[in-house]
Amino acid sequence: MRRRALLLSLVAVVLAAASASAAERAFVNLASQAKITASSENKGQKMFASSVADGRFAAKGCTWYEFQPGDRPAKSWAVNGKEAKGKATLTFEWKTPVQARQLIYYPRMAFSVDEGWKDYEIYVNGGPKPVAKGSFTKVYGGHRVRFPSTRLTKLTMKFLSSHGGMNPGATEILITDRELPDAELAAMAPLNAPRIQPWDELSKQNVVWDLPSKDEAGAMPLGNGNVLANVWVEPNGDLRLGLGKIDAKTGKVAKLGRVRVKLTPALPITKAFRQTLVLKHGAVEIFSGRETISIFIEAGRPVLHVQVTGRKPVGMTAVFEPPQGDLDLTVIDGRVLCMRGDVTAVMLADGMAAPPLTPASDLTSVAMKSAKPAASFHLQVHVVPAGGGEVWADHANGAVDANRKMKHQQVIQNHVKAWAEFWQRQSIFVGGSKDARRITKALVRKQWLSAVSGRGPHPLKPTPPAELKEYKGPSGGRANPARVGLTTAKVEAGKTTHNFARGGRFSGSWGADFANLPKKATADPLADALRDMIVEAQGGKMRLFPAWPSQLDVSFRLALSGNRRIEVVYEGGKFVEIEVWPKDQTGNVIGVGPYAKRVRQALPGKFKMPALLSFLAPCWVTSRVGRTNTAIMMKDSNFNAYAGGYGDLKWAKKHGFYLLVGGVNEWTAFEMKDEKNVIAYHMSDRRRPNAFPYFGQMRKYYEDIDPNHPTDFTMYVKFGGFGQFVNQVRPRLLEYYDYHWDGRRKLGHLQTYHLAIYRQMSINAGGIPIVRYCHPHSDPPTKMRQTVTMSLAYGVRGFRWWVGGWLLFDIHKVKEGEVPPLGDIGKEVKKINTSLKAFSPYLATARSLTVYQTKPLPIAAGEAPKDYWVRPSGDHIVMGVFRNDNGEKDDEHYYLVVGSRDIGNERTATLTFKPGVLNVARIDKQTRKWVNSSMMKTPQGSVVKVKLEPAGVELIRVVRAKKRDE
Repeated sequence: MRRRALLLSLVAVVLAAASASAAERAFVNLASQAKITASSENKGQKMFASSVADGRFAAKGCTWYEFQPGDRPAKSWAVNGKEAKGKATLTFEWKTPVQARQLIYYPRMAFSVDEGWKDYEIYVNGGPKPVAKGSFTKVYGGHRVRFPSTRLTKLTMKFLSSHGGMNPGATEILITDRELPDAELAAMAPLNAPRIQPWDELSKQNVVWDLPSKDEAGAMPLGNGNVLANVWVEPNGDLRLGLGKIDAKTGKVAKLGRVRVKLTPALPITKAFRQTLVLKHGAVEIFSGRETISIFIEAGRPVLHVQVTGRKPVGMTAVFEPPQGDLDLTVIDGRVLCMRGDVTAVMLADGMAAPPLTPASDLTSVAMKSAKPAASFHLQVHVVPAGGGEVWADHANGAVDANRKMKHQQVIQNHVKAWAEFWQRQSIFVGGSKDARRITKALVRKQWLSAVSGRGPHPLKPTPPAELKEYKGPSGGRANPARVGLTTAKVEAGKTTHNFARGGRFSGSWGADFANLPKKATADPLADALRDMIVEAQGGKMRLFPAWPSQLDVSFRLALSGNRRIEVVYEGGKFVEIEVWPKDQTGNVIGVGPYAKRVRQALPGKFKMPALLSFLAPCWVTSRVGRTNTAIMMKDSNFNAYAGGYGDLKWAKKHGFYLLVGGVNEWTAFEMKDEKNVIAYHMSDRRRPNAFPYFGQMRKYYEDIDPNHPTDFTMYVKFGGFGQFVNQVRPRLLEYYDYHWDGRRKLGHLQTYHLAIYRQMSINAGGIPIVRYCHPHSDPPTKMRQTVTMSLAYGVRGFRWWVGGWLLFDIHKVKEGEVPPLGDIGKEVKKINTSLKAFSPYLATARSLTVYQTKPLPIAAGEAPKDYWVRPSGDHIVMGVFRNDNGEKDDEHYYLVVGSRDIGNERTATLTFKPGVLNVARIDKQTRKWVNSSMMKTPQGSVVKVKLEPAGVELIRVVRAKKRDE
């Protein structure tokens, strides 16, 4: 089994290699200077021979990304499979001779791993014999072909067979005059697209030393709340470990002895030396420039691990030094066993063994030595119960064998998971001033020592989260709560720092003899003070920043009661991130006072709907009339979005259309991550709830590549699973279709019910936008009009028109090369789009506050309460109430979407307002300007009448005298 270092030391190795000078890394691909020809080319897909040296790679499984952008040749060369029949030649010719000694071949694997070449021969300068030959394996990446350094004017690759794909080829070929490192080759063509790393303030708190320590006073503390270790490196390069075990009854620490790890040659102490306490993973990392050593004590089991990995094989000796006092020491099967009191420490390592003890043995130390040099070692110390009487050693050996049945990979996963859960339960990082950084350092150090020693309120094993401080209404005192809270935090941080002053190099540690363990505590005043400043409860709500100074940055992760968890990043006066688990609790997060608006704006996430969108889906008409004429028709009809693929991006940008991208892969998502014209990546259509966990994995996978655009999964109301979807997928966009006018499905009476569900799902998830799939029928166009009217009232912000049929266009008049004429259905959609364009500036990012309807009431609809500030009347009326946070003036503006459910008759909606309304206006859909409405005074209040065409909708703006949240 391949050994893996637990921590990020391998990353450190890569970073150290990357620090080499650019001159050392630089190389010239001599292939790019050559004239390149091939015996066969797949010209239909522009897969020319020249593509093998254009510097562009088509990654394994990237599919259509291989052919993008469409106005350039493909990223790979491939043969015409029918004519090539699994063989080909590729020739490079230079006008001026070049010196070369190596060729690196990257196979074509965009669609299939079988489309790479297998057997090959290389000929140089027209010579009759190959200078190299062999077989390429079915592995993506750079395959080296070495040959004697030669002055080249011509190089020919003969491919004698492929792995069986239809059109084999190469995505890139390098010809170079020097040996390129494996890491460099891998970096040129990574298998996966780069990922966005999540915020990680914890790593900034790691303790890093660049010099070794003189003795145990310069040790880093390590532990799992049960087994403890002091870890340090001596100036001679020896790794030292002091081991202890906490007695559960007395709370005192029993010394288990020391371990000295010596490498041959010795661990180099150079400028590259780093010893790091990696808080995130509960471990110590030592990097020497040659070897990396990872030390950790399993979070859930009493086992210490020392993992050594190096660039070259080294010898290793591990010396166990037993503690003073009554003990039994022996060696069995090359393992060192030391029983003291009620526990036994067992040291072992594969490939290493200790000689059997004899009466003449020196019992002050026992050494295990490696049989031969190796590039990696894995030393373990198991702490097991001492039972067994005279056969204590056999008993301990059996316990160790039982421990070792768990695979090492699983050990690492369990350990990393436990520490991740620990820091997720409570991590608070404050920045923006020296005092803030001092507070953070004190808190993190205290949490670490509490966890590893098992002596404080921050245990490594999960415990129920403390209840949030409950909001009790506005305080009558004059004290500034932020100032009071910050002062309290400073005082508590000072006390913590003062306690840390004792000890050695690692301030606050328990000392060489484990005599200075942290005092037992059931609470952490510093952590409690900070938590009370950043979040409090109010019923089921989570109130953010009840007492937080706006000038300070803060990032935190907190586990809350009710199985809730929240993550927040606040920087520069803005909420960069607010994430809540479960997702449907996001809507319960509110900002306090000046933070209310900022929290509302941040809750949906980074993606914000740029406009009310009307998507035209790809259809037969585009292939007949061409893209240019399709664009003319779309602009004339006020379509502002297109549901297409990555190949449509350039066209969409040219004409100013937003794009819903289907058929995406990780590389196309990476390419589009900063494209403002892209709305989302459409992933799946009409799947049952058992697919939701997989959708959640897809969402996370693509969100890590592109955090700016959401993934889109079209839900079908007939399949249900609404409550599961938000929590299992954690979407940033909701899309569904409900062909409620289709009599075969008999769902028409549930239209309002489904709208209400999706509106509530959106609100619960923090206000994420809703898109609705619409089906143009041959029924009266007013049915589609009513669908949009109802949807707008319930907060839907996008409409995707299915055009798999012919209904949008006058099919008898569609001609090649001409703008396609609209049919009656298409003309109605154009009219709808005109309304959407007029409403868009006010509704695209507005919050849906409530929806009321009038009699006869549909399922899941309700009338406005008598005390509500605006009440509609008249039959078949729907009224959605919205508030927009954009701009100070909008804080006083409310927007009413007033529509009719009646598809056959004109209706009049009567709006009755309570006192306090200053102005009421209606948007003119053609001019997109506000037209003031006349208000009549009545005993019930001010009244405005709104005329509605059959199934029609109007947008009303209301200016109120007093700001208030509904």
